[in-house]
Order: sequence, then structure tokens, then C-alpha cells
Amino acid sequence: MKKVKMKKAMKSGFLLLLFFIACTQLQAKSLNLLTNPGAEDGYLGWVKTNGGSGWNLYGSDVSHSGDSCWVGSYAVCSLSQKVSLTEKGYSEATLDSVKPISFGAYVASLWFAAGKVSIYLQLLDKDGNVLGTHYLCNNESIGDNAPYALKDTVLENYGTGVRAINFCMTSKDDRGWAGNYAPLLDDAFLYVSDNYLKISSNGLSVDADGVCDTLTFAGSDSVSVSRNVRWIALSTSKDSIFVNVHKNTEAIARTGYITVSSDSISKTITVSQAASEVNLLSNPGAEDSFASWTKIDGGDGWIADSTANSHSGYRYWIPSYQTCTLSQTVSLMDKGLTEAQLDLAPAISMGAFVDADYFWGGTISIYGELLDATGNILSTQFVSNNELIPGSSPWAVKDSVFENYGTGVRAIKFYLVSKGTLGWAGHYAPAFDDAFIHVSGATATGLSASKTSSIAIKMSQNQLSVDLGDLSEQEGVIYVYNLQGKQVLTAKTSGKITILDLSLGKGLYLVKVQAGNEMVSEKVVLD
Repeated sequence: MKKVKMKKAMKSGFLLLLFFIACTQLQAKSLNLLTNPGAEDGYLGWVKTNGGSGWNLYGSDVSHSGDSCWVGSYAVCSLSQKVSLTEKGYSEATLDSVKPISFGAYVASLWFAAGKVSIYLQLLDKDGNVLGTHYLCNNESIGDNAPYALKDTVLENYGTGVRAINFCMTSKDDRGWAGNYAPLLDDAFLYVSDNYLKISSNGLSVDADGVCDTLTFAGSDSVSVSRNVRWIALSTSKDSIFVNVHKNTEAIARTGYITVSSDSISKTITVSQAASEVNLLSNPGAEDSFASWTKIDGGDGWIADSTANSHSGYRYWIPSYQTCTLSQTVSLMDKGLTEAQLDLAPAISMGAFVDADYFWGGTISIYGELLDATGNILSTQFVSNNELIPGSSPWAVKDSVFENYGTGVRAIKFYLVSKGTLGWAGHYAPAFDDAFIHVSGATATGLSASKTSSIAIKMSQNQLSVDLGDLSEQEGVIYVYNLQGKQVLTAKTSGKITILDLSLGKGLYLVKVQAGNEMVSEKVVLD
């Protein structure tokens, strides 16, 4: 929410009252309801229960943001905060309409400082009685040296009568050492709102280099979105929202105009991926166990573990004490690439995330066989070849980009290979998650060639040309947006071809054309 500056002449009691009411209403819809959510004011607003050596505050060198974060000890340490929803501006009628509740926090751990965390809510009635307890995580294990990860969920359909929420977090280390070696907690949050957007995981993702995407909503702040499903509270009543996606501060190709359904509490958006960022692998993160993969077991074989230790999602693959192999063949032409495109040797990016718990090190190989039309191997491209992964290695991406590999490639056979070095029965070897193959030019669906639209958008010397093709008898509308999402021009089409002079200033713009049942978008640059 933007800061509001009030002139001295507006300091009358009546106007202050109106201002307070307005702020309360905005707060109820869009602001974090927790006081001191990131430890910047120590424990202000929180009820603190110490275990072991008690809670401690660590500084900006290890916090997720700001100058402080919380760290627990060798016995359970708890923080809780009671939030009165009626005092935050919610009416009883609004609360009994059961608005979605989004809550969570960022969690990390230091080197050799594993432990367990719990994050949960107690929903309270007007008398403070507990109506229900809802866990985001319950004694979830956080491994050594784990980078900050967002733990969050959205609670719906929890019933009527809720008037307050008790937000609770606990932390405890696994080793029983005196001092503070438990998981870190920072930037907790609690939202209650009917303006939620659900970002689906097949639309926005952490790129192979681990950089999070950033979405900029028109009229709203930027938010980072990680690979998993995320919910975002928005203080907007618009029926549609323009979305820009950035990596760091650089705009990339995923830009879209999203229509928000007004008859649903939760709305889902999927922003189309840029062509070079489509993952061509099926079931890349073990969510469907070994579906789509060819599995060769060594020792006690592969397992698709469903613990909290995965890089993302619910599962990851763990091999055994002898060599275990997973492979998947991807037909590039089935993914929408043409022979002409492939013979230009487009860049191929491939890899996976790798982890080794505690002292369970081992060796891994990640590579791809480039195949011709009949399945013959043209070349083998290694990301890792018998690379040693030491024990207690946190999740890290292993990836490479391959270019100039020659013509004739029509398919890729992708391999993940791992073996533990301890020789123990069971599954004590480096694990894999979130494998990927990106090929520049693959279609946005990653499934088949895209349908060819009848509508063509061209730009020449600041003249916009829109050709409706077979839809020339349909009434079409042209919309132009700047990168802040503001609509700067709208016009109706005229016949098959419409030409517009765009005098909007230099920069990048999004042109959207809708005619009949088709809609296309194209980025254009004005000089």
C-alpha cells in the first residue's frame, strides 16, 4: 500500500476518522496482518516460549530480508501472535463468507545446524475458543545449510465463526547443542482476502540458474514466485490484470494479460513460458514417481521418496549403493520443432538439481545422447561425468548449455545416474529432483506444434500492421499496453488489414488483438 501524505489542513477529527476507516479497509484486504513479521523489532507483538538456550536474533548476514531473523535452540522454542480479525476491519458477515487465509514464513538453516520447524494456525471464535488447528508444516525436517525457502499455503473451507487467528511457529535443532543451531525463521505473513491469484507451477518457475521470476501487476507491487504453486494476495478489484515477468531486472518473454473470474474466490493464472524455457521432460520432478522414465536399478534400486527433503514438490529420486540409472527419450519434432529449426543447432540446456544428505556422498552423471531420425547416437553431451558429490551437500543445480553440435538431431535421450560410495544397503546416495531440457524454439505447450493463428501483427517504422487473415469478416479490437500494464491505445480493426501510426514514445509495448474466438499478443519496439 502506498504511503498517504496528508496536508496539515486535513487534520480535522472527521477526516482523520475517514482516513482511519479507509486504511483499515485496505489493510483488511491486502496487508500482512502480523505485527513485526520479520524480527526487525525483536519479539514485539509475539508471545515467546523459550526452550534450551532460548530464542535468539541473528543479523542481516543470515536473515532473509532486513536486519534480523529468529533462531531457536536445542529444545522446542515457540513464537505465537494472536490477530483479532474484527479489529483489522473485517465484519462478521465477511468472515462468515470464509475468505481464503494465506499464511507462512521463510525457513533456512546454517551450516551443521539442522532441525525441525512447525508453522500452523489456530482459528478462534469470538470467545477465544479454538475452532480448528491447521498445519502448514508439522515437525518438518530442515537439513544442514538449507537456503531460505518459502513455506506457505492457502486455507479454505474452514467453516464459519472465526473471529481471530493465533499464528504459531516453532523451531528446534536436532543435535542437542547448547546455543542456537536450529532452523532460522523470517518474514512470516498472514493474509485474509478474496483477491488471490494462484500461480500454477507449469507457468512460472525458478530458472535453471536458480533465479526467481518476478511478476509486476498493474497497480500492485512486484512479487517473487518460486517454482511451486504460490498464492498471491492482491489489493485489486480489476477484472483483468496485466502481468510482466522479469528475471532479475531484465524483462523476458513471458508477458500476458490475465482475465480474473469474478465468480470464484480463488483465481488461477498461467503465464505462457518463453519458447526457450519450456521443459521438454515429462514428470521432471518425481511427482508421478517414475512415470515416463526408464529405470535401471542397482543395489536396492531407486525410490521416489515423499519426504520434506525434496528440492520442490512432494517427491524426489534416491538411488542405492550400486549404479542406478533413469533415462527418458524426447522426440524434438513431437515437441513442435521443425527439421529446419533443429538443423540450425539451437541451444540445448539440460540438467537437474542434486543433493546428498548428511555423509551419504556418491558419484553422479548427467548427460544427453543426441539422436538422429532413426535413433542412432550422433554425440553424447555430458553435464556431469562421474562427478563426486560430498555428503551434506545442499540442493544445487548441475546444468550446461550445448551449441554447435551439428545437424541431424531429432531426439534427445536424457540420463540421470547415481551411486552411493558408502556401500550401505538401502538408499544412501546423491538424490535428483527437477530435471530439465530446454531447447530454444520449442513450443510454449511443450506438447505439440502450436496452432497457427489467422492473425498476424507486424511493426515497421512505428507503423503497426494487423492482418486478420481468415477472420477479416469478424469485428476485431486492437489493444496496446506499456510495460507498466497501462492501456495506452485501443482501436477497432477495419477490414482484413489495419494500419495504425503509433506515436507513444520509445520503448517496449504489448499489442493484443482479439477477433472472433482468437486472441494473439506480440511485443513490439518503438524507436
